[in-house]
Amino acid sequence: MEPGLLAALALATCVTAGAIDHTSYYKMVDEVGDLAAWQAKRLQIHGYVAAGSIAEVPGGHRFALVKNGKAIRVVERGPRSECLRETFEVIVRASVAHDRDGDYVEAIDLACKCASSWDTDRRRASLKFE
Repeated sequence: MEPGLLAALALATCVTAGAIDHTSYYKMVDEVGDLAAWQAKRLQIHGYVAAGSIAEVPGGHRFALVKNGKAIRVVERGPRSECLRETFEVIVRASVAHDRDGDYVEAIDLACKCASSWDTDRRRASLKFE
């Protein structure tokens, strides 16, 4: 391959790679608003796992993240993380998806805050999922 062609190909690859948006948006549950507006964007959503919302589904599990009266449905594929518990504080890295029940987020991964530092009974009472 000729050096000039190789250099042009390398430059084109760099320009194309630089044009891809790698931005990830960090939002609290109550700041997200309409999930449809976040279609095709990477999100990190911070909230609390709603009491009574964790359920097994084929191929994974689902739960709701809540904060200040707002809730977002989350589906995570694969085995359930040990740290996913009711009322735990969680950050979900996700993308928006849609099913017959509307928009939800498909979890890529999640990070949980250690609950040993909070009063779990008080939190559980305030984070009921309805």
